[in-house]
Amino acid sequence: KMGADRVIGVDVSTTLLKEDRLRSFLDIMNQAINFQIVSSTEAQRAQCDYLLQPDIADFSVFDFDRVPEIIAAGEKVARAHYAALQALADTLAAYGPPSPPEVLPQIDSLYITRVETRGLRTLTRSLVIAELGIRLPARITLDQLERGIEHIYSLQMFDRVGYSIEDGEEGSTLLIRL
Repeated sequence: KMGADRVIGVDVSTTLLKEDRLRSFLDIMNQAINFQIVSSTEAQRAQCDYLLQPDIADFSVFDFDRVPEIIAAGEKVARAHYAALQALADTLAAYGPPSPPEVLPQIDSLYITRVETRGLRTLTRSLVIAELGIRLPARITLDQLERGIEHIYSLQMFDRVGYSIEDGEEGSTLLIRL
């Protein structure tokens, strides 16, 4: 269960190219990347109450220099759905003003002595730990931890990747939920 009342999704996936459109090595590389993404996209779309699909057919995953154009495509589709999104925002007003966020103590770094995984089915535990980019025991910053978790998620092998920290006397255990 996601824990959200409404889900707004933005689908930036592209359709797979027909065989006759695969003309270059770059086309084939792009197709290989998209092939892995397409399988999980349908399930994710089904979870959305509001699905925005910007027209990005003319872009590839290698178009880093075209970011302003990609952002403009996203803004265009968001503006086209403005009325529905505004209506959703208006329904949230019925709940009253948001509660102030809980202020948590600032932590500069963590001393991790163990890593445990839950829900691991397709990869080995050692590969998941390698993607974290740390060697145990390790003192790591929260930024390093977040980057490691992002690396695991970027493998496109998991619908979600979460973690928690369990403090112990000798150090902390990082629990990764896949």
